[in-house]
Amino acid sequence: MSVCLNHTDRPAGNRCKSCLKPCCEECATEGPDGGIYCGQTCIENMVKFNERVAEMGALKPPGSPLDFLRAPILIILALLFAVSLYWVVEPTSAPAPISRFIQTTIYHHPPTPKGGKHK
Repeated sequence: MSVCLNHTDRPAGNRCKSCLKPCCEECATEGPDGGIYCGQTCIENMVKFNERVAEMGALKPPGSPLDFLRAPILIILALLFAVSLYWVVEPTSAPAPISRFIQTTIYHHPPTPKGGKHK
C-alpha cells in the first residue's frame, strides 16, 4: 500500500492526476476538471498545459482539400499488398506474367516451359 509523500504515516488513498504521486485525503485537492491533484502547483501546471494544447489546436493548419481521398487510397494500397502477398505464397494462382516474375526473382526458379519439362 502506498503512503502519502507529505505524511509518511498516512496511507495514500489517491494519486495526483498530473504527477501520479500518492497523496492522502488531507493533501488531495480537487482541480477544476474534477481530477485529484497533490497540490496547487500540479493544478496550475494542468491549467497551463490545457491552455497550450488549446493554442496548438488553434494554430493547426487547415486540412488539405484532398483529405477525403486519404482513406480510399489507403484501402486500395492495402488490398494490392494483400493480393501481392497472396501471389507470393501461392504463385500458381497469379496471372502468368506475374507468376513468372515471382518464380524467377523471389524463388529463383526458371519458369517451366509450356510442355512442363525442362531440357
